[in-house]
Amino acid sequence: MGGKTTSTTATKLNSLAVQSSSLGLPINMGWGRGRITRANLIWYGGFNAISHTVTTRTGKGLGGGTKDTTFTYTASIILALGEGVIPNIVTVYRDTSVFTGGTALAQAGLSLATGTTTQPVWGYLTSRFPAQALNYSGIAYVYAQDYLLADSATLPNHSFEVDFAIQLGGGVVDADPKDIITDFLTSPSKGVPGWGAGLLGDLSDYSLYCRASNLLLSPVLESQQPANTSILEWMQCTNSAIYWSEGVLKIRPYGDAAATANGVTWTPDMTPAYDLTEDDFEDDDIPVRLAIIDQTEAFNQAQVEFLDRGHQYNTAIAPAYDLGNIIEFGARKQDPISLHAICDPAVAQNVVQLILQRALYVREEYTFSLPWNFVLLEPTSLVTLTTTTDELKLTRVLVRIKEITEDEDGKLSFVAEGVPGATASAATYSSHSGSGYSPNAAVAPGSVSAPFLFLAPTNLSGFNSEIWLAAASTSATWGGCEVWISGDNIAYSRVGRIEGPARYGTLTAALASHADPDTVNTLAVDLSTSLGTLSGTTAAGMASGATLAIIDGEVIGYQNATLTGANRYSLAPLARGQRGTAPAAHASGAKFARLDDAIFKFGYDQAVIGDTIYVKLPSFNIFGGALQDISTVAIYSIAVPNAASRFQAALNDIAAITSDSILSRGSEKQRTNLDYQAILNDLAALDARYTALGSPADLTSSKATADAAVAALTAYLTGLTPSWTDPLTDTPIVAATFVAKFTDVYTKLSLFRAAITGRPGTTQRGIYLRSLPTPATPTGNAPAGWIDSIPAGTDTLWQSLGYFDAMGSLIGIWAAPRAISTNAPVGTYSSSTVYYVTNNVGFNGGTYTALQDNFSNQAPSGTSSANAYWGVISAPGSAGTPATPPGAFAATLALTSGAAINLRTVADAAGYTGFSNATITFNVPSGVTIRGLSSGGIGIDTGNWPTSSYTIALTLVVQSGGIVDGGGGAGGAGNSGNGAGGGDAIYVQVPMTGGITINSGGTLRAGGGGGGGGASYFTGGAEPSRDGGGGGGGGAPNGAGAGGFRGNTTSGGNGSAGTTSGGGAGGAAGAAGAGAGAAGGGFGAAGGSSTGGTSGAAGYAVRKNGNAVTVSNSGTMTGTAA
Repeated sequence: MGGKTTSTTATKLNSLAVQSSSLGLPINMGWGRGRITRANLIWYGGFNAISHTVTTRTGKGLGGGTKDTTFTYTASIILALGEGVIPNIVTVYRDTSVFTGGTALAQAGLSLATGTTTQPVWGYLTSRFPAQALNYSGIAYVYAQDYLLADSATLPNHSFEVDFAIQLGGGVVDADPKDIITDFLTSPSKGVPGWGAGLLGDLSDYSLYCRASNLLLSPVLESQQPANTSILEWMQCTNSAIYWSEGVLKIRPYGDAAATANGVTWTPDMTPAYDLTEDDFEDDDIPVRLAIIDQTEAFNQAQVEFLDRGHQYNTAIAPAYDLGNIIEFGARKQDPISLHAICDPAVAQNVVQLILQRALYVREEYTFSLPWNFVLLEPTSLVTLTTTTDELKLTRVLVRIKEITEDEDGKLSFVAEGVPGATASAATYSSHSGSGYSPNAAVAPGSVSAPFLFLAPTNLSGFNSEIWLAAASTSATWGGCEVWISGDNIAYSRVGRIEGPARYGTLTAALASHADPDTVNTLAVDLSTSLGTLSGTTAAGMASGATLAIIDGEVIGYQNATLTGANRYSLAPLARGQRGTAPAAHASGAKFARLDDAIFKFGYDQAVIGDTIYVKLPSFNIFGGALQDISTVAIYSIAVPNAASRFQAALNDIAAITSDSILSRGSEKQRTNLDYQAILNDLAALDARYTALGSPADLTSSKATADAAVAALTAYLTGLTPSWTDPLTDTPIVAATFVAKFTDVYTKLSLFRAAITGRPGTTQRGIYLRSLPTPATPTGNAPAGWIDSIPAGTDTLWQSLGYFDAMGSLIGIWAAPRAISTNAPVGTYSSSTVYYVTNNVGFNGGTYTALQDNFSNQAPSGTSSANAYWGVISAPGSAGTPATPPGAFAATLALTSGAAINLRTVADAAGYTGFSNATITFNVPSGVTIRGLSSGGIGIDTGNWPTSSYTIALTLVVQSGGIVDGGGGAGGAGNSGNGAGGGDAIYVQVPMTGGITINSGGTLRAGGGGGGGGASYFTGGAEPSRDGGGGGGGGAPNGAGAGGFRGNTTSGGNGSAGTTSGGGAGGAAGAAGAGAGAAGGGFGAAGGSSTGGTSGAAGYAVRKNGNAVTVSNSGTMTGTAA
């Protein structure tokens, strides 16, 4: 008997459901490569509902069951992309599906009409819907017949990454802003109505600037907005000003430094149109008015929101900040500026940096009036301002005109902005001012003498972490310098300006240590490096600090200054150990500086800047101009003590103070107070960072422990009698207790610091030493005598543990040595016993400790992989939980000019320890030339990497304007010497998963081989003689030419060195019978062979050595990559 069948049928839809937002949209337009998010449905037809019935049998004999009918829907569609021509679709996004890889349209089931004005009608329309058959002239669209719709008969959401017709080309998909603006305004189909071609000025300089500065754009306009809104956004993107003048629209860049990129170079024209003086200004009372935006109101953190092409055009933020300004004035973050015409992160970073610099350094606004005969001036014109009778006293100050207004009488009013760092040259127009003497305001300032950088004495800096700087110059035209600092010697920030010389120099004789006052010794100094002069004071003035100076950290004073030679003085008597410092001995040559208002001071944050601070001091002349290019000035540095060294120094000081169990009045109490105040400052800084992190629960214990230790020290000190702060009495103490309290504080602060700074990256390291007596607590990153593995021997084995940050610097202090071999249950130490010891530990708020009674040969956890991350010898009880392995090292590193660059060495210097995975991109920037040595040396060597233990992903990019050359091979010596081989440009020792890319404008060239030396000619007979052969020429670019052979009759000529133009010429033969040296080879070419020596082989552009590496070349590569 058959069962009953149940039928269900879905509701059938009869038309395409179109969202209202899909109709009536404006036609999109764009340039470069961008994403169109609003494809407009401009036609659909041929709607079909296709039924699908599924019957499921159930019941006895399977006679019953269910029958379900569903529908799928198709329609033929046309989606308008925008104004044509759009020659290519790169990616199709349909709901959550992404189609790319060169066949995006085919994968999505779509076809493209590029949008020419003569494109044919879609054949489907002609045959099926002739009344609706339009070619949609000038509109690019995608189309499909019987296109599958969603279950509800709706069109899926579509967006498209497209290549627009206007791009820079040469592999660059963004567009030249000049081409964008020209097309936007003058295109017959989509330009601004009524805009004639004659209304647009010459934009060739603007185009060159944008290309050379890599300010290229890909705007997509999908909604209606005023034309000037788009143009003003593009001006902000390209650091330029737009204005009407002479009846046309003009654009002028703000750039004031030469730039090279994309195969072109732009040089700014910083020549002023006029040199204006008070004879020119209309207002005699106040010729020039100046308004300055306060430094505290200027943003020092800028943000640009752009559409990141690498992340499907999702919005991303490019930040820029001025570290020096933040340190000095505090952080002031600007809201993100939306610049969606930018799709390249590199462009976005360039733009946001320019925005930041204008916000911080273009803050002066000048207003003045001129008569009608200065009508040639226009917005962005450069002029210089000179005033003598007003308060400003301006001397050829270069400004850029922002606004010009003309009143009914023809008087012109100007608003101008300062041009920082620029120097005016001779005016291009003849001046209207009276003739007379004009000083040379562009005279070169000369460079600073080597400055004196030192850490500020604590009580002179108000217990703040500061670096003080003494700078001067021996140049008569030196007016001062700017101060720029960096924590990585890459990104520098300006922190201030020095307006006059400091007085500093060196000791010309040793100075012995002596208690204060010192009436025995004389301090002899030479200030010729700063041309400094000194004068004396009274005894009372010396005692009150009127003549304070610093030598090697000791602050001294002096009473009399006796001139002994040019800028040389003898100083006596002396006030020693002033301002809480200790008297000390000083060697001849020690640095000396007078502590006065000429000392430049800036604060630093150890956690932000690092253990070394780099300083550049570009100078300006006595007129405040001719500022030196910061990229050409010398680099100076100062090592800032990290927490470990500061804590160890403080403990040493405490031990010295308490050696007699008396906290003595005066200096000892003052030094103790300094150490205590430093502790409070450290704790406050750590607490502030703890709060900034959101008071994480895993740090609470470390914080509480540090707080308790400081509270215990405070209570102990407060309980001492007489008071430990009373400067006039001695206070008895128990030395061991006193030292223990301070030691406990430094230990707990070290752990708290390790917990905070180790999020992530902090590791623990164990070191070992054999010694019968208890060894001293180790100090420093690599303590003498201690090693990372268990040493051989039979003496007691000692261990000390320390925490290290991600840069490999000790955090805090080493733990007191612990004997770990005397009670080991496995017996006396034996080289045949397996001890589980490692060097790297992931910090997780605590760790195992190897105690005397639990040393064993048991692993600290249940898996062997844990042993790579726990720095323990053993652990009692059950196995522990493995820590998270150290995080991978990731960085993008810029290489600098030089020879034989080793990438591993560069990475190690940037913080790679060799004990983790690494993903690193190395860039050869524009203007950098890396060239192997003239002996056929390698340009770039990847170096050795731990590829057997870790995943190493290396990428090398030669940017536009970057050059990597192998060294040229040397020529063969005369008398048949063989030429040497050329050097490899890149020598690969490990696989490079990111490959090697030579961008357009980048250059990679193998060194040329050296030429062979010419053969000498020997004549026999009664009077034999030898004519010398010529030396071979060196290979390009720098191979050394060889010397010709010196015969007893004639000598061969010397070969020439190779150059970047080609190999060097071979030396001439000494006589007709001898051979001439062969020429060296050009880039990537072997040297020539002569009648004597053989040629040197060419180097490789990339010598892979069997390693997997892909070489992508869009620039110039000369030589073999194999």
